[in-house]
Amino acid sequence: MEPARITVAACVVAALVVGAVTTGCGTGNKASSPSSSAASLGSSGSGTAAPSAQPSDYSALLIKASDIGGDLNTPQPPVLNPNGAAGVAQLFASSDNSRRIGDTILIVADPATAAAGVENTKTNYGGKVSGTWQPVDVGSNGAMISGPSPDNSQAVTVLLFTEGKALVNLEFDSAPNDPIDADVAKDIGRKQDAAIKKGLPS
Repeated sequence: MEPARITVAACVVAALVVGAVTTGCGTGNKASSPSSSAASLGSSGSGTAAPSAQPSDYSALLIKASDIGGDLNTPQPPVLNPNGAAGVAQLFASSDNSRRIGDTILIVADPATAAAGVENTKTNYGGKVSGTWQPVDVGSNGAMISGPSPDNSQAVTVLLFTEGKALVNLEFDSAPNDPIDADVAKDIGRKQDAAIKKGLPS
């Protein structure tokens, strides 16, 4: 996977929240670039996206590479409002691209829609990572799954949670023998939750 590629997380979560059908999204360890992921999401939403009057640039809600630590950086700018779905997505990657974090935040109509988005996203991850979803104390409706990709080419951990009308999907991809520590993933999730609490318009 090239450093400028983002994980499938944005595609998985955005498609379900905005009620779109994904075509051409990556699966497992094969991911689409942010622009192609956005383009592959249908534009006919189900009315769950945030009203168009909301701000269009949510990049201030993202955590920074310095919040994560290690040698992770941002090889490309954040993707704003992919295919018209209010929100933002950012890829963090190590210098050798052996570890990647896809951070996707979608802003939906209300907290109930965000909570439903968590459940739908869990379903859409079926077949993309082996494991069992477990509740976690991150934001609201926190859930995490960790295991190998179907082809065993990488370790995958996915953390989902909501904060008000924000739905967050953090996907951690790494070498098969180097999964991210669950406590580290939750710590990153809590930092992302704090950033949303601080910056999300009411």
